Amino acid sequence: MEAKDRFKEDFEKWFAENTNRVLDLTITEDFYLYPDSMKWGVYLEFFDAAGIPIEVKFSDVFTYRIWDAEKLLQYSKEFKSRAEAQKAALEKAKEIYNSQEKELTLNT
Repeated sequence: MEAKDRFKEDFEKWFAENTNRVLDLTITEDFYLYPDSMKWGVYLEFFDAAGIPIEVKFSDVFTYRIWDAEKLLQYSKEFKSRAEAQKAALEKAKEIYNSQEKELTLNT
């Protein structure tokens, strides 16, 4: 799960501000070394603050849903594992975030 594009810049700034630290490459480099399962909660917090909530749930199979600021976007592909669903949901959320034309004010 590696951040990219405008998402990467905004995520790293948000991460630094919300961990009460000065943005420092070591902080973000360390973060990217964590296992995906540990990064997941931080990504959820970021996307919640950006108005793009993500939900991964299980009912016989794993699925995910993503909302944007204007409507419910449901992507209900089926995945065999939570990790697969989380990875796909994160990629879709990044795509939505990067496609936003307006500047988003991140709620903290």
